[in-house]
Amino acid sequence: MKDFKYQIYGREEFDRSVNQIAQSNHKAKLAGIPGNVSGEDWILLKRKYLNQCVRCRRNEVDFPILFKEKYQDGQYDFLTVDHIIPLSDPRCTNTVENIQPLCMGCQGKKGVKETNYKVRFFDPTLATIISDEDDDQ
Repeated sequence: MKDFKYQIYGREEFDRSVNQIAQSNHKAKLAGIPGNVSGEDWILLKRKYLNQCVRCRRNEVDFPILFKEKYQDGQYDFLTVDHIIPLSDPRCTNTVENIQPLCMGCQGKKGVKETNYKVRFFDPTLATIISDEDDDQ
């Protein structure tokens, strides 16, 4: 089965996505949060949002170029799994509907707030690059 998924998604993308979502599922399980997201679901979600951070719209392909030194040190990953309703909130679920792809910088800026950036992504009236000032409002 894994060989088939490698053909569809590519070995590197599939393995990286499975590792990312496994870490996210583990954190959710430790917090007692119900639900489970598969690596394939995570890949499909990232592709739905064009492999971009839903907040700053940087493309996953750009990250190694922008943050080359930090990638080599293992400090940055590509897009990260962010829970819209944070794990600390009792309403949180570990489902595809409650996760969004954010880069490390945007995930750090979001913190533990409940913020759904997915709703702006395809709305042409809201689809602009988000500055730090936009989050303060």
